[in-house]
Amino acid sequence: MSKKFRVFKVALFLVLVATMLTGCFGIFSKDKEWTVEGVVKDKDGNPIKRATIILEYAKKSATTESDEEGKWSAKVSGDSVKITVSKPGYEFEPAELTVKKDDKKAIEFVGTGTGELVISPEAGEYVDSVTVSLYIVGNYTIFYTLDGSEPTADSIEYKEPFTLTETTTVKAIAIHNEDESNTTDVVEATFEIVKRDLVKNGDFESGKDEFWVARGDAIITVDDQEANSGKYSLHVTNRADIAHGPQQHIDSFEEGQTYNISFSVLYKEGPEERRFNMSYQDGDWTTIFNLISGVAKRGEWTTISGTHTLVGKIGEDGEPQGVELNDPVIFIETSWVQNPTKENDWMDFWVDDISITIAD
Repeated sequence: MSKKFRVFKVALFLVLVATMLTGCFGIFSKDKEWTVEGVVKDKDGNPIKRATIILEYAKKSATTESDEEGKWSAKVSGDSVKITVSKPGYEFEPAELTVKKDDKKAIEFVGTGTGELVISPEAGEYVDSVTVSLYIVGNYTIFYTLDGSEPTADSIEYKEPFTLTETTTVKAIAIHNEDESNTTDVVEATFEIVKRDLVKNGDFESGKDEFWVARGDAIITVDDQEANSGKYSLHVTNRADIAHGPQQHIDSFEEGQTYNISFSVLYKEGPEERRFNMSYQDGDWTTIFNLISGVAKRGEWTTISGTHTLVGKIGEDGEPQGVELNDPVIFIETSWVQNPTKENDWMDFWVDDISITIAD
């Protein structure tokens, strides 16, 4: 091999290594991170805190927030970054700004109050809870109601964000502190709070029995002939024991937590009234206990509901025995009786609207 060829190979190797370092690792490339920073203030130079700064760069996006002094900073990459700022009740100048990597000028956004009273976040559906803030720029005091009534100066004075855990309509006004005749129009927003349900497919409106399995000899099928609500329910047949029925694994129980529990049941043959349970099992038969129980009437959809604090069985000493939460299941059954029969205790039934949510 000639000396020139060896030199060529070494040079080629170095080029490949440099390419790899540049392209794959971002060394010496435009993907290397750099810092962008600025300040958000009002027209009088006062800092605007907790403004949201949105950054778009190198096909990425990120957000940060201004601090108590209106300052913010962020790490970005690429040759430039587009920056916008937002906060309820404000308009900002500039509306957006593109900053190049080598720019050294101070980044400054100036906010002007719109004079509008704002409820944040927007009305809509939220899971479990939502924290609501009310904003207006200027020398105003905000008053609000949560019971649907019209707000006045005698309503609740807004001082800090508040949390809603039930579906609520918030109505608010702002009254100028030096001129009571300067009052905003009423603004309102309805927040629908949807409780996070531990039960999956509890209403069967998918038309499938997914997440449910049959317990014992029972056969479960989705049925469109009967329903407590919607179009579908779960039909339970071929039972040979009171505990035979639909069963589901629940992976998010917490010991000591209190739950709202409900299910609706219908049976058409058997005694005039029959008690049904939603029960809990974890591991072996010794851990079975009832979560809720109620009496259904033959031929009528009956909703059985209640609360349960998950502490396990109560021992002979009157103290809870605790739960292990090792792959727990819930199941719907008829209550225990001596000498059960098919006619009175193992009857077919329909079940619908099965729900377990965390209690407030």
